[in-house]
Amino acid sequence: MRFLMTWHRRAAWLVAVPLMLWLLSGLLHPLMAWVLKPPMEGHQIVRPLLPSAAEVRPVDVLLQEKDIDAVTNVQLQKIDGGWQYRVVEAGHAQPRYFHADSSEEIAHGDRLHAIWLARMLVDDPDAGILSAIPLEQFSNEYREVNRLLPVWRVALEHEDGLTLYLDTEQQRLASAATWGRRQALKAFSWFHSWHWLPHTARTPVVLLFSIPLLLMSLGGLILLVRRWRHLNKGNGVRRWHRWLTLVGGLSLFGFASSGVHVAIDKLNPPQWIDFRDDTLIAVSSLATNPLTLMDRAVAVRPVQVGDDVLWQFQQQGENGVTALQYVNAVNAVKVTGADEAYAKKLVERFVGESVEVRDTELLTKFRFDYPSVYKRLPVRKLSLVNQPQLAMLVETRSGHIANEVTPSSILRALHFINLHKYHFVGRLGLSPPQRDAVMVVLVLLILAALGSGMLLAWRRLGKG
Repeated sequence: MRFLMTWHRRAAWLVAVPLMLWLLSGLLHPLMAWVLKPPMEGHQIVRPLLPSAAEVRPVDVLLQEKDIDAVTNVQLQKIDGGWQYRVVEAGHAQPRYFHADSSEEIAHGDRLHAIWLARMLVDDPDAGILSAIPLEQFSNEYREVNRLLPVWRVALEHEDGLTLYLDTEQQRLASAATWGRRQALKAFSWFHSWHWLPHTARTPVVLLFSIPLLLMSLGGLILLVRRWRHLNKGNGVRRWHRWLTLVGGLSLFGFASSGVHVAIDKLNPPQWIDFRDDTLIAVSSLATNPLTLMDRAVAVRPVQVGDDVLWQFQQQGENGVTALQYVNAVNAVKVTGADEAYAKKLVERFVGESVEVRDTELLTKFRFDYPSVYKRLPVRKLSLVNQPQLAMLVETRSGHIANEVTPSSILRALHFINLHKYHFVGRLGLSPPQRDAVMVVLVLLILAALGSGMLLAWRRLGKG
């Protein structure tokens, strides 16, 4: 017991300041969720039906006129009242834009698209724009939790400093933040995620402090159990420290253990978040005009599945859910089962080997095993035969991997959402605001336990 008490005290000295920073910065999370909540989340404009073939130039004719032999993506989008082709060529960071009726190229087309999209989303066609910057990487302000890349960061002339992060490919909002929320995000990144450290050193340093914190909290709980009969003995501060540990000790152990779990996983970051379909498609294979093949579609783009090039059509369904249809770009024959085949092809490219699909499921809503933090919907979930412990989720309308599910990732997610985010209290009938209120109370109790413990340590030092 004496040995355990000695190491409990030594670990407390090591982790006292980091623990205080983690706890105080953790209080920013409910503040951002309820007070500094962004004015909009997950919005996507309502797309109009595609025009008739007579209204725009055929895509293959336009591309050939521009001496473009192959593309990784080409879309027909209505922007600022007119139809435009958005063309992505291999090796080009920014897409090119052309008027669909005249073939005239639009200078800085993607930037103009982002600005127009921002004004549409705030319902203000004359909104002033302070800046529009393309983002190819995540940052302290636009973090990995937002998932979508590349995006445009568009800052508007609003009193609250509103900034939107926009995915022009799918014409959707990735994230939004006011000035206050951006400052809170920066503070959270600095003091909770420790983004002030170099990327390569961040996780090892966090583990250097979080593992002793985990051991300190565990040691405190063991001491509390072993000294249960002495709970009310000693002076006022010592007694308060024991009672506060009794109430907050399990929560601290949950916070510490789930934090360590996430940090260990970050030593091997997932690769799926950077994956996108960049298959090169020959313009010569796009001779069939897609506008003559499908009625009531709101978007179309070419994809390659095996040796076939297909037109992928998006049809807007109920509640904004996208339904996908595929038509062969050469013989104009509708292809059934193509969405599953396309998702399988993307998974094979990602894992680097042929796979056999055990079962597939189309997810049109977020749920427990695919929460809203992953952003992309709808997605197709593929469970694999040759890797039974692996499931892949693919957003086929954009050609992106949406998530990779393994037993370890499920365990980490369950650990984190229940013991770090307290989602389990929702099953006890508490609402999200009530859940956050419980967490705030527990954090304050842990801070009080930390303060009383450090006061005891300070008095012990004073006695020599």
